[in-house]
This record gives sequence, structure tokens and C-alpha cells, in this order.
Amino acid sequence: MLSRVVLLGAALFTFAACDENSANAGTGIYDKASGSIKASVNGTTVNATKNVHGILTGNDAANSAVRRLLIQAENSDGTVIYLHVESAFGPGTYPLGGSPATPSYGAVSQGGTTHLWISNALGGTGSVTIDEISDSHAKGSFTFVAVPQPGSPVTGSMTVTSGTFDISPN
Repeated sequence: MLSRVVLLGAALFTFAACDENSANAGTGIYDKASGSIKASVNGTTVNATKNVHGILTGNDAANSAVRRLLIQAENSDGTVIYLHVESAFGPGTYPLGGSPATPSYGAVSQGGTTHLWISNALGGTGSVTIDEISDSHAKGSFTFVAVPQPGSPVTGSMTVTSGTFDISPN
């Protein structure tokens, strides 16, 4: 459980470190990106187009043991949707949690990063379908049920449906 908290913290730190004026920092980093993450969160439409960030690590299956796609975007009310996909070597469908042992997850925060629901805590589940992925573009769809991150003051679950993402570097 501690490793999941540290991993999520590292991902959130990485995104928080991206400022709005940074340029594309190089291959696979959509530092200040254009695009959006859209979804229905507990029945409310979220069109997250602010503070769009993305990181694609590793180059290909032959040269990298791990390839991660990490993206986030914020809605005008402060709701942030995060996707962290491990082994994102190409188009396909990937699980988003269901247990603390699953490193890929979807997450929602409201009211700051301490108010967090995550799909890879016990009781969470979901999947992401990547349609396109390259060093300069990521597009796909997702759905997940997220439960409170251990230690978060929130309660209940977040059901995220009809999710889409389409991001590219600026």
C-alpha cells in the first residue's frame, strides 16, 4: 500500500512540477499539452481542458522494460482526472486497477490532491483503451470506479464513464 501511495505521489509531483509556460521538454513529454480529458463523473459532465499534462516514458517494447503513459487535466471547478497506464506499448485495452497490486489506475481529485479517489485501491476497477499513442499524441477512452485513496478524507466512490482523452504537445 505504501508503494502505491509513493507512486501516486511521484506522479502527482511530476504533474505539479509542470508549469503552464513550459515548452515541450522533449520526446515523450507533453509538458504543457493541448487537448482534453472528458468524462461523466458520478453523472456530472467533466470537460477537463485546463493544466493538461502528459508524459510517455520508454521508447518501445524492444528497448524498454516499462513504458508508462501518464496524463492529467483539470476542469474549471478544480476537478482533476488522472490516468496512469503501465506497459502502454501500443493501441489496446489496459486494466485500471482492481487491487493495490495493479500499477495502472484512474483517479479523480476534488479540492486538492488530498481529496483523492483511485481505481487501484481495493474496490476500484476499470479499463482504458488506447487508440493512438506516440511521442507526440495520445488518444483513447476509459471508464473506472474509484474509491477513496487510503488516508484521504473523502468517502464513497466515484464512477467515471464515457471517458475520452486526446492530447498532444503544444
